[in-house]
Amino acid sequence: AVEFNSPMTETEHEIWLLDQRMNETGVYIDQQFVTNGKKYAEDEANKIIDEMKVITGLANPNSQKQMLGWLKGRKYPYDSIDTEHVEEALKLSLPPDAIKILQLKQKLGGSAYKKLASIQDRVGLDGRLRDQFVFSKAHTGRWAGRGVQLQNLFKPDKAAAKRTAEFVTAIKAGSFHPDTISTMTVVASVIRASFAAAPGNKLVVGDLAQIESRVLAALAGCQTMLDSYAAGNDLYKEFMSWLLKKLVTEIDSDERAKGKVVILGSGFGMGVDKFIEYAATFGITLTQEDAEQAIYGFRDKYPEIPALWYDLNNAVMNAVRFHNCVYVRGLIVDGRDERVLKIKLPSERYLHYFHARIVSEPPPWGGKCRDTVTYTAFDAKGTMDKRLYGGLLVENVVQSIARDILAAGMINADAAGANVIATIHDEIVCEVPIDSTFTLDVLLKCMTTVPEWAKNMQLILAAEGYTNAYYKK
Repeated sequence: AVEFNSPMTETEHEIWLLDQRMNETGVYIDQQFVTNGKKYAEDEANKIIDEMKVITGLANPNSQKQMLGWLKGRKYPYDSIDTEHVEEALKLSLPPDAIKILQLKQKLGGSAYKKLASIQDRVGLDGRLRDQFVFSKAHTGRWAGRGVQLQNLFKPDKAAAKRTAEFVTAIKAGSFHPDTISTMTVVASVIRASFAAAPGNKLVVGDLAQIESRVLAALAGCQTMLDSYAAGNDLYKEFMSWLLKKLVTEIDSDERAKGKVVILGSGFGMGVDKFIEYAATFGITLTQEDAEQAIYGFRDKYPEIPALWYDLNNAVMNAVRFHNCVYVRGLIVDGRDERVLKIKLPSERYLHYFHARIVSEPPPWGGKCRDTVTYTAFDAKGTMDKRLYGGLLVENVVQSIARDILAAGMINADAAGANVIATIHDEIVCEVPIDSTFTLDVLLKCMTTVPEWAKNMQLILAAEGYTNAYYKK
């Protein structure tokens, strides 16, 4: 960083020190819950596998290769037996034994409960799980998980989530009995309860609300979005109300869910085909017509967002072409060093794009060749050339600013006397004594105080959270 004239700022160094303390402190583990939950899940898994052996005659029904071969012989049309393909296959007219196996596979679930074994393998003698977070692992500066991977926990089943307290109590007491929700689903859905407050303490957890779309609105100067957030309105419902020409009060939960996907997916220049795939990850199936209506509706209602894509794309193109600095939307795009393109964020932290250069190539959607900026990206597999474009640039910048706001909240919470033990996505998890004056209101204020470097951004922040004996969704 020093070589490229973008050394770590004092604030960033303070955040790194907090990260070190967070990793050294670790998260307390409710080992009774983990032990019991693991036993319940493994007992159920063994029953399901035994039944699958009887039906299929396979030596190892857990083998993807063996199971896929068996299913293929019964008209199974896909080359994968992941969750999405199994769901689709159950809608088809397959032989009864194939249907039964697919149902059992659903009941067996994925490997979510296996995290319990991972926790047991890594927990310290004092009952705490340490070194689970990697500082600035993502290109945007966000934290990443390692070990147990707290950043990648199972999304709870809706029915199970409503009964979290009941199930957690029963599992911990060893009195859980299967009912209408499968054991595997229950254990996976409440696995977050493994991460708890040590005896005499409590967890105070805050979550930045819709942080990326709030940063996007501020960066783009999108007054319609900003007004909605300032009024405390539900932006997802507002958009669907506008799109479907219905009253906000008439928007149901399914329509709101679509609105959320549109707001989250359309802000970074996503095309129709990619948007359909993106919506599917949320369990929402869209037709080509639905996707086009949503994508182009978003751009019509919030024209400042596409304008932001074009401004950043042009700034980067000019900085790389002429090896100069371009000031745009409160950012500094610095192309003076041919080795690395830098974008200076409002927090004075930098984004880096190595070996950025202009190439002429056709766009992904086809057509004549045009100039575009390409850079060399690095990952665990090595290097690869990636195209830089307006939507991606906005996504990187927005996620980076959102990370800096989260980090500022962590510093504020630490200064207010909290013991910050984890950050998971947009959450800050603190552990404090039960009688501590550090309350949820204090944490939420720490998280929604606009940093000094962002005072001119029109940011409207909000956060929500809870106080509890254990971590939950």
